[in-house]
Amino acid sequence: MEDPISEWGVECRLFQGLETEIRALSEKIKAADATREKAVYATAMKRQAGFLLKCAEFAETRPDCKVCRSLSHLRKTTAGLIIKVARPLR
Repeated sequence: MEDPISEWGVECRLFQGLETEIRALSEKIKAADATREKAVYATAMKRQAGFLLKCAEFAETRPDCKVCRSLSHLRKTTAGLIIKVARPLR
């Protein structure tokens, strides 16, 4: 797995710390056979992405922040879709 800093160019300690965990969760989602198992990992990913989206140090003018915000929004949305698919129909 490539280093998150070199791939995205984001030089933020918060992003770097959570990026490793989010990538691991993404790999677990891909490897999981059962939809419910995927949803467990997606729930954790959604929580981490949400944490990044609420960053108190976010600055609209910083490119690192923009990349982090875009990635986090995409990941939170994707995780939400996985969770939605895993819910039984009512």
